[in-house]
Amino acid sequence: MDGKQLQVLETKEMLKQGLLTLLQSQDFSEISVTDIIEVSQTSRRTFYRHFHNKRALLDYYLQELMKEYFRVEEDMLNKPNQYEAYLHLFRFWYSKRQELRGLIKSQLFSSFISAWNAHSPAVLQPFFKEQMDMQLFRIHFLIGGYSNAIWNWLQEEEPEQPEVITDYFFKIVGYFTCDKDDSTSQTE
Repeated sequence: MDGKQLQVLETKEMLKQGLLTLLQSQDFSEISVTDIIEVSQTSRRTFYRHFHNKRALLDYYLQELMKEYFRVEEDMLNKPNQYEAYLHLFRFWYSKRQELRGLIKSQLFSSFISAWNAHSPAVLQPFFKEQMDMQLFRIHFLIGGYSNAIWNWLQEEEPEQPEVITDYFFKIVGYFTCDKDDSTSQTE
């Protein structure tokens, strides 16, 4: 990566952090580009060089969040068992709780889920042995439950620790991943 590319990434990161900071105390609809550039200490020209509007900045943040999540998800394959794999994922989301709480307060969690749905099939393919088109409905079903669990968990001011949520989730995930002919849990 050359110096110019690095500068672009740093500038986008500053703008993204400015937006996330503002989302902690303001609704997205109340945040202006002027607010973002003041908090990020950039110029209007810099903002518009990278983004058409604040929604484009939000979309950029969501894309970056999904990339980061899917790198974490790929890393979970190296965990010694399913419990550790789920715990790894919930620790990631717990580390993002302030950011996600800002999205939840601004009623932007559906944008989060849309970004997740757009990126998930290609990333999740290694987790399924059958053809992907046969699994798509199952994947989106699981994403819906998983994302709703994250939403309910992280909207709290003091959310439970990831270990507690992993215990809850681990107990129910087997129910949804069992084959129709197999009534036992596949989580062991």
